[in-house]
Amino acid sequence: MPFYTIMLDRFVNGNPSNDDANGTQFEFDHTQTQLRYGGDIQGLMDSLDYLQGMGIKVVVQEMGARASS
Repeated sequence: MPFYTIMLDRFVNGNPSNDDANGTQFEFDHTQTQLRYGGDIQGLMDSLDYLQGMGIKVVVQEMGARASS
């Protein structure tokens, strides 16, 4: 069974209106490595036909590392 692992934030930006989630003007600057890319659930839902067309049967969302506080 084909699996596809994604990091949701790095996948597809389906809803650009939520890109400024933390109130920072540089949050979705693609040249930065420490900030969000903007991928979201809407982007994943919009891409399900594409993934199915590739034969993917299961999508696994990778959970990012948590910083210790």
